[in-house]
Amino acid sequence: MIIDIHYHLMNQGWEHEKLFLSAAKLFAKTFGEAPPDAIKQMLAHFWDPTGEKAIRFMDAAGIDRCTILVTDWGLGVGEPEVPIEEQNKVCAQVAKRYPDRLIPFAGIDPRRKNAIELLKRCVEEWGMKGLKFHPDVGFFPDDRAFYPFYEKVSEYRIPILSHTGPMFGCLKSKYTQPVYLDAILADFPEINIIAAHMGFCWWPEMTTIASVKPNLYGCLTGWQMEAQKDYGKFCQTLRSMIDRMGYDRILFGTDGPFVSPAFSTKDWIDTLRNLPNKAPAGIVFTEEEVSGILGGNAAKLLGISL
Repeated sequence: MIIDIHYHLMNQGWEHEKLFLSAAKLFAKTFGEAPPDAIKQMLAHFWDPTGEKAIRFMDAAGIDRCTILVTDWGLGVGEPEVPIEEQNKVCAQVAKRYPDRLIPFAGIDPRRKNAIELLKRCVEEWGMKGLKFHPDVGFFPDDRAFYPFYEKVSEYRIPILSHTGPMFGCLKSKYTQPVYLDAILADFPEINIIAAHMGFCWWPEMTTIASVKPNLYGCLTGWQMEAQKDYGKFCQTLRSMIDRMGYDRILFGTDGPFVSPAFSTKDWIDTLRNLPNKAPAGIVFTEEEVSGILGGNAAKLLGISL
């Protein structure tokens, strides 16, 4: 079974204009100049009000299950046209259309005055199975003011997928270091936290914390670009990650639907699947490790029968 732990559900009016401007600047640096309107038009291809595009994305790559995520950017960059409560409700409704394929994760900024109430609605009324955090909108996750919120998360026994690693434009990287998850992991051992992107450049910090905190997981989302750029270095880094924290808490992710145009999801899966046979000399991966990363580990975390 292949499980994508990191896929963004997107729809019109879900992001603020400020994000488009930041994306335009990043796009210009990477691919050449593109006006904000062009970025909007490009992102419009990803809008998916029914989940049909997500299913096509999964089928094309051979993905069995996928978490669909809502991102709450509002308090950091400006509230979007569609309120975050409505976004979460739509995400849950989309997942209900494909109950054997899609797993909804709510997006809730814990600074919101109604954060606990919204969490309750997301889980109890709409059946959402996890949370997505983006601390880069301006909060340290371990702020004790959020502890009542975490107590409710702990009660529900749902995982948190938190962005870790530097972020572009108007988003603030200082809040995204993995170390700011440590106090939550210590004070709420029932909460499993997934460090999205393994912290990127902070992966040594992330995996070191994970080596002593069994409720910290990481996902390889975004690392397909590193594998494409320097396969040997990617293999060496992944081997070091596994040696530090074990393979059983490392999860597969795509950051879909954004990254696929640059590196197909099928190629990303094949890159990981072929590690036991194609890794550089002196670097060894087992079939058990790869099977766990591609889906077995996420299945255990999410309570999915293999």
